[in-house]
Amino acid sequence: MDRLIDVLCLSSRLESGQLPFQPVRFDLLEAVRAAAVEVEDRARLECATIETKLPDGPVAVVADSGHIIRILVNLLNNALTYSARPATVTVVVRPGPDVEVVVRDRGIGIAAERQRAIFERFERLSGDAPRFTAGLGLGLPISRDLARLNSGSLSLEHSAPGEGSIFVLRLPAAT
Repeated sequence: MDRLIDVLCLSSRLESGQLPFQPVRFDLLEAVRAAAVEVEDRARLECATIETKLPDGPVAVVADSGHIIRILVNLLNNALTYSARPATVTVVVRPGPDVEVVVRDRGIGIAAERQRAIFERFERLSGDAPRFTAGLGLGLPISRDLARLNSGSLSLEHSAPGEGSIFVLRLPAAT
């Protein structure tokens, strides 16, 4: 219940422009690691694997690190929710002028006609299996808003039923 209240409050603060925003220079790889640790217990319980493919050196961005971790946790949790057990979720960081964090799952996928709706508030995919958990349908809209607030973007790069999904978070590299 506390988590649902937290999500509703965050959504409200985002919409009203009252969400604290503290951009700092940080290593994006640390945010990826922190998000993986945050979902580690759930992954272990579900016998899931979270693979990270990270560059050898740091990847600096200027953003609110708490926002970025929240986006990544949302993406990882969604990947686990909509994947059959034992799930494998892969996170890849691609450096460049726009740094990309790619989150790939091999889950149920999203039909083309539903792909735009997943970024709308209170929209949820329904699954045939009873393992899909109830939620508010706010994770992806909040994540997209947080990405934009941090001068970035969040998009669904590819998804198809039975093939899984690939989400990409893009942030400008620190100069």
